[in-house]
Amino acid sequence: MGKFDACALHHIYRERNVVANQIAQWSYNLDLGVCLLDMAPSWIGASLVDDLLGVTRTRLVCS
Repeated sequence: MGKFDACALHHIYRERNVVANQIAQWSYNLDLGVCLLDMAPSWIGASLVDDLLGVTRTRLVCS
């Protein structure tokens, strides 16, 4: 990141990007290395549509 003129990071809760969260969880079952997905896996279809439509989800937090 230090090689870019400008760079910003923003935290996005998993409830706001379910697809990224599901792929991250799924990746724990893979061997180390690069895995390229040409298409969204079929098991992620409903979550992908929800993310594209901006469906909101409740975030549970401990108080």
